[in-house]
Amino acid sequence: RAVVMALSETYRSMARRYFPNATIVADRFHVIRLINQHSLKVWQQYHPEGRKNRGLLSLMRRHQWHLNDEQYTNLMTYLADYPVLQALYVAKQARDEEGQTMAEYGLIIALIALIVAVTVQTVGTDLAAKFAEISAALSRS
Repeated sequence: RAVVMALSETYRSMARRYFPNATIVADRFHVIRLINQHSLKVWQQYHPEGRKNRGLLSLMRRHQWHLNDEQYTNLMTYLADYPVLQALYVAKQARDEEGQTMAEYGLIIALIALIVAVTVQTVGTDLAAKFAEISAALSRS
């Protein structure tokens, strides 16, 4: 009914082919990773020098509740000069309000392993044939 996976177009096209009626759901880890990557790009556009500062980078990547008072004050002082970055940081905090725990990562990995096992068992022969076809096509080019 649902396929949870990374955001890769390759994976999505395979899921559509082998599970045409399934709903494709992006896993939380990859969504958060994508948000973080784009946040860093925005930061690079608005203040390239600040983006190179390892201390600021560390503060921007952390959850607000993992910052001590001094770190939080320093970060807010910096962000006060860059309203776009401040809004981005606040938005990231809101989406991570509950946080990502190691247990959640473990559950995601277990779910992915289960999906892979069921998929390989269900469509193993077709999948092996598809990979052989891809391998042959790569060999010709």
